Amino acid sequence: MQALCAQHFPLVVFRSGSRFLWNPVTRKSVSNQPEERVRLQVLEYLIEEAGISRGRISTERSLGRHGAKGEAGRQRTDILVFPNLVQSGTDRESRNPETLIECKARSVSLSDSTAMQIARYNQALGTPQLWLCNGHHDFWFQVSGASLPDSPLNSSQMVSVEPISSPFYPSVKSISEIRRQEEYWGQRGFIAPESPTAFRSWLENVQRLFWEEVEELKTSYLDLSRNPWQGDLSHYYRIAHLDEESDLAIGFVATDEHTTWLVALMNKHQSNAGMIVTHLEALAEGKADNTTIYTVNDKKTANLTDHIPLQPFKIHPMILSNLPGFFESWFRQILTV
Repeated sequence: MQALCAQHFPLVVFRSGSRFLWNPVTRKSVSNQPEERVRLQVLEYLIEEAGISRGRISTERSLGRHGAKGEAGRQRTDILVFPNLVQSGTDRESRNPETLIECKARSVSLSDSTAMQIARYNQALGTPQLWLCNGHHDFWFQVSGASLPDSPLNSSQMVSVEPISSPFYPSVKSISEIRRQEEYWGQRGFIAPESPTAFRSWLENVQRLFWEEVEELKTSYLDLSRNPWQGDLSHYYRIAHLDEESDLAIGFVATDEHTTWLVALMNKHQSNAGMIVTHLEALAEGKADNTTIYTVNDKKTANLTDHIPLQPFKIHPMILSNLPGFFESWFRQILTV
């Protein structure tokens, strides 16, 4: 099953000019790591789309709090979901978790060993529902015969783990509705949060159109922290497969509180051949040298509007839907000169 969290993006915060991920449950900033991104995507699904209150969710909880001893007691769960207080009729402290969610990085395949790991965790927790997620796929299991946390599972107890095909927490809100929330894109690192208000408002509308679901375009997180170009441009990008040799990535990235970039990256033969980076605040201010073109052996400036008719403060759905085509033509010209 495709991961429920696949269309969600983690919250971000800026600290002293650096970008960090934000955990909405612990209300703490965390480092930008592959497994952490998936964990926060799942939290986004639970809170924003499934409507689960933050008070029902725990992250990084020690198994020692649930009776596990020794090394096992020092291990931590990714996400626990607890029953609704009203529905369960219990007070907050006496609740037992109803779902254990184990998150893996997108590069990690879900396998029997992954299932064994979550099963070991569940020996102490005794949750009736298990959920595995790597950002690409979800696997859900119903557990019967599990012990309660105050009576850890032992080898003599019979436990049945059955895969199921329906999510424990179905969607109650559409992705498009969620993405219409005020400052949604700025809170997730696509727009600099302290850019001028009119600019942010325009770019919010641009993002909604740009990120509309298109079968030909895939979404992928690109680690661009190590590149010879314009700082750390790591973020979520839309990927267009052009031909057997070439792929094109396009994304919007806020690198600090005041600066937003439109980034296009051409990959040929599994190697980066060129990058076009536009300072969108400079574009909005009418500056002609708003774009830098990087190739393997060259660097030069340009004006984006000389090549792509993206006009600040105007919304042109056809232009936004055809951004891959505009950038492909531009790259073909650059890379054949």
